[in-house]
Amino acid sequence: MIVADQILVESATKLLSDLSTVEVINASEKGEWAKDLWEALEDSGLTLACVPEELGGAGASLTDAFAIIRLAGYFAAPVPLADTFLASYALAQSKQKVPTGPLTFIPAGNNNQLVVKSKGDSWELSGQAIAVPWARHATHVVARVACDGKPFLVLTPRSGIQVTEANSMSGEPADDITISALSLAEDAVFPAALSDQALNNLGALTRVTGMVGSIEKVLHQSVQYATERVQFGRPIAKFQAIQQELAILAGESAAAQVIVDAAIGEVESVGAEETGLRIAAAKARVGEAAGKATRISHQVHGAIGFTYEHPLHHCTRRVWAWREEYGIESEWATLLGKAVIDNGPDALWPWITA
Repeated sequence: MIVADQILVESATKLLSDLSTVEVINASEKGEWAKDLWEALEDSGLTLACVPEELGGAGASLTDAFAIIRLAGYFAAPVPLADTFLASYALAQSKQKVPTGPLTFIPAGNNNQLVVKSKGDSWELSGQAIAVPWARHATHVVARVACDGKPFLVLTPRSGIQVTEANSMSGEPADDITISALSLAEDAVFPAALSDQALNNLGALTRVTGMVGSIEKVLHQSVQYATERVQFGRPIAKFQAIQQELAILAGESAAAQVIVDAAIGEVESVGAEETGLRIAAAKARVGEAAGKATRISHQVHGAIGFTYEHPLHHCTRRVWAWREEYGIESEWATLLGKAVIDNGPDALWPWITA
């Protein structure tokens, strides 16, 4: 099991518990920026935790950064911690100083139709991208672009970008952006140090890490509700059927945690490029856990769990949304199955038990 810095975890837990309240989350879904929450996280160095100090960060480990993302999932924090991590990590690996403020990251793929052209000693950026997380609140956008067939990153301020606001199922911003012939300085575009696969692996890992936190939260909510809700003269947690469902939910939460911890540990030791199969296994398994966890938690809560007024949906909707991002579980399972077939039957059991 991986172990994050305990002081950092305790600090992040206290801060998120105090400031990521039901009222703040609901206000965020109505378009209000959680300014106090973000500023507290930024002042504590939690938003750029694993960025080296010389590039503007706190110099913590990848394990520490993912521990913060997991807590953000647990508390349904309505701020772009995961996306700021992706953007800042991509910049840091390319030896670029990371700006302050919330960031968003646009990976290569069908949703990214941004094109950069060289204009002598400057650059011109044009195109559009769909469902960009937190674009409306980002101070800077980091995007993977191609120039002469080579992978580049572009760092551009949010100003000059047209944003069409939309929300994902989670209630978090997933905006469409349009850029028309935006002039950029020469140093705003630079070669990408990480491959598209490595960035996609990291993106998938941020999502399953957040899902682990959210699944853990719905488990705690469900156990608490079952012990408090009285039916036929006793708490519903005393009924065997409820106990069995809660046991399944606890098992799914534990399984999700173990497999994600294993993926984070491998990324920490060998890097994002070499951990595709471990992350594929995590994305597939946590996606499966997500379906069971959300079903059981809403069933245990009964009718009240389906209302907007009850906070259960803050985590269950995030789980549903995040399982669709950076590849659904069937896509990663197909990748996993292909690798197993290519390696042959003799390698299967040693790989599973490694």
